[in-house]
Amino acid sequence: MSVGLKANIKINGNSAVAAIGHAVAKHLNEAANKALPQIKARSIDAFEHSLKREPTYNQLIYSNLRGELGLARPEERAEAIIAILKTQVQINIRTFKWGATGLTGAIEYHVAQRSYDQILSSPAAEYISYNVDGGHLIPWLSWLIKGGTEELVKGWHIVYTTKAKSRSGLAIMEDGGNWSMPTRYAGTEDFNWITKSLDTVFGPVQEIITEELVRYV
Repeated sequence: MSVGLKANIKINGNSAVAAIGHAVAKHLNEAANKALPQIKARSIDAFEHSLKREPTYNQLIYSNLRGELGLARPEERAEAIIAILKTQVQINIRTFKWGATGLTGAIEYHVAQRSYDQILSSPAAEYISYNVDGGHLIPWLSWLIKGGTEELVKGWHIVYTTKAKSRSGLAIMEDGGNWSMPTRYAGTEDFNWITKSLDTVFGPVQEIITEELVRYV
């Protein structure tokens, strides 16, 4: 005669879910920390790519915007600005946790708020223009990203010319009238070459975070 033993084991659903949730959170934190260096490196490259794909950049280097701002060696100046911006990219892990509302946490991407101060104080962001009145400081980058369409230079206007005295090789300023940034280039503190590049790069950065995180999950 055989005796069969049978036991019904009931699992508390809430406890099981919580245990799984805590395990997932722990695993995500470990994966995020391992992936962080590569996420940051690739995100910085993506931001640089986005900055250089913006039409404003190409106009600054190769076209009329260079003449409007009177820039000599515009690519050298732009590269110096981009190099500073790349140092301001931050990737932060907001610790993954399991709680009453479920799984929380994130990998956050942003560029430091102090970035404007950093780039606008760079020697690449301004130059001295000399005329019959002496030398005048030209804060070209501030005009480009913060000046909007307000009149920035009073008593002078742009004339396109290939004269040797043109610093940009495209245009000079002559007496009379006023000058403001052409509307198609004009930026404000909240909407300019840099902010548009940031908006564009968010999608690619999300893909980078996912790809690198999956490697360790």
